[in-house]
Amino acid sequence: MAQTVPSKLPSGAEAGRDLSQPGIPMPADTAGSISVPGSAAVEVPKGAEQASFVLRSFVIEGATAFSADELAPFYQDMLGKTITVADAFQAAANIELKYRNAGYVISRVVVPPQEVTDGVFKVRVIEGFISDIVVQEDVGPVSAAIKRLLSPLIGKTPVTVDEMERRLLLANDLAGMTVRATLKPSENATGGSEMLVEADRDAVSGTVSFDNRNSPYSGNAEGLGLVQFNSFGSHGDQLGIQTQLSSPIERSFSISANYQGMYSEDGLMLGLSSSYGRSRPGKELDALDVNSVVMAERAIATYPLIRSRLQNLRLSGEYEYRAIDTDVLDNPFNRDRIHIARAGISYDLTDSFQGITAVRATIHRGLGIFNATEKGDPLASRADASGSFTKGTIDLTRVQQVTQTVSLLATASGQYAVDPLLASEEMALGGANYGRGFDNNEFSGDDGWATSLEVRYSPDMPEVFPNGVQFYSFVDTGQVWNIDDNVSHERTSASSFGGGIRINILENLFASAEVAKGFRKPTSDSSTKPQAFFTLSAKF
Repeated sequence: MAQTVPSKLPSGAEAGRDLSQPGIPMPADTAGSISVPGSAAVEVPKGAEQASFVLRSFVIEGATAFSADELAPFYQDMLGKTITVADAFQAAANIELKYRNAGYVISRVVVPPQEVTDGVFKVRVIEGFISDIVVQEDVGPVSAAIKRLLSPLIGKTPVTVDEMERRLLLANDLAGMTVRATLKPSENATGGSEMLVEADRDAVSGTVSFDNRNSPYSGNAEGLGLVQFNSFGSHGDQLGIQTQLSSPIERSFSISANYQGMYSEDGLMLGLSSSYGRSRPGKELDALDVNSVVMAERAIATYPLIRSRLQNLRLSGEYEYRAIDTDVLDNPFNRDRIHIARAGISYDLTDSFQGITAVRATIHRGLGIFNATEKGDPLASRADASGSFTKGTIDLTRVQQVTQTVSLLATASGQYAVDPLLASEEMALGGANYGRGFDNNEFSGDDGWATSLEVRYSPDMPEVFPNGVQFYSFVDTGQVWNIDDNVSHERTSASSFGGGIRINILENLFASAEVAKGFRKPTSDSSTKPQAFFTLSAKF
């Protein structure tokens, strides 16, 4: 009996949907630190309270960070008046405090030896600078990258703590690196400080995980392995290799390799990635002998406009080529070819309300060049779509600490397309992020939105869970729809709720279990059966 070939495959069985964008960058807990040696305030000599004079002029030498008008308020009310030497020293101390409050933490204000004649009192500002940078540990070729990032600090007068912080954070952005610094007064340069850099390199890192979150068309479970070789070159070069397998293994597998390195002293990161995946979906598609192959090549550039502990602003640019081939009953079914240029901006802020907010916005432009799929191509994954398109995406995340043990995680995502999209560019619901009560990528559309709220409780239970435990509950909802729908623009809505537990079994071994129930509209039966999910992962 001849098999009936559908006009398109179920959303969860279509290839190429898992080529997701990187997660929104978030502040790291292990950011580099700066240790600044303490210093005494301007020391008032004995008897200064008894010695007095009429202040005619207050001379400040060596100040370049602030204008004379900015420093005048510290002494102008005393001009023409009888003051004590202690009063003059206090004015000098206040000027030094202004420098420190402005971030010039290694600048000093001193009162040179002098005889006050004609009411003239002199102070000298020694604006601090970095005279030398010494990487104390031998961490291999990446030392050159660390010095390249920190060297712009040398000789900059005066240098601020914000400038030093940015440079150290960029050094910590090098793959597998933890970089800290201590400032030591220079023995040779007046006002200079040596930056003593401690650097630790995690040469190899990786992750192994196993879960049952994949699409049922791809089997019962999936495993992932990732190994990364960190900062092995003079650009903080990183090479990562990742493989993903389904269970049973013949249903799907993929392998990818990626490279990144920092190629400027201001933090410009360049990266390349290549991936290959093959899938043979099961269930009702097994009889159709569906076979898909996905190949993707990507080039990425990111640049940090702002890099600090409290806020970060990054620009990104990207080019991707994607080829997706699907055969049904040994006959060509889909042949998607997509060239995509992306431009994005991401921002994160750690605020005084014990929370972190992160946002990313990206413009995606499908380029009708080379072999890009043309509109009307009978082998396109969507009849009305082509490789030439424009869409915008936005992602929002808010992490809020409520009490010492209770926190909230709120997320939202949206997509707006100007043109109908090929399948792999559609927004999909279902899976670990949105639509947790549904199968992976169960619903999709050109446009869509989704939001999720998770309440987390992390009690201290050292006798039962010595490495940490977290209980959580969640609710999520979203909609997807197509541009070519009728005037009513009928939308597929999916919502789910549930809860679970995350356990740190060992320092680098983690497990989670979750139960979720989904609801969708429109459908004859809006309620789905509750589903149970698990994850087991290890880091090294």
